[in-house]
Amino acid sequence: MDMKSLDRANEIRKRLDKLKIMRKWLEDKEWSAYLIGSGVGFDGAVALSPDMRTVLLGMCIGETARLQKEFDNL
Repeated sequence: MDMKSLDRANEIRKRLDKLKIMRKWLEDKEWSAYLIGSGVGFDGAVALSPDMRTVLLGMCIGETARLQKEFDNL
């Protein structure tokens, strides 16, 4: 494995670890989930509805599968 592939593999592993934590938070209905925004003229948080949690969970699962496939191909 060359250095470029090794660096990409490390990036993917870090991202997969973060996605695992995110998935855990989204799957646990007892925990509240919020979208936090910060920028010029806006600082605040909005609670995620159950439907939005489901959408984000689906995106998280899809991204995990895509990254795992790329990692396996390295």
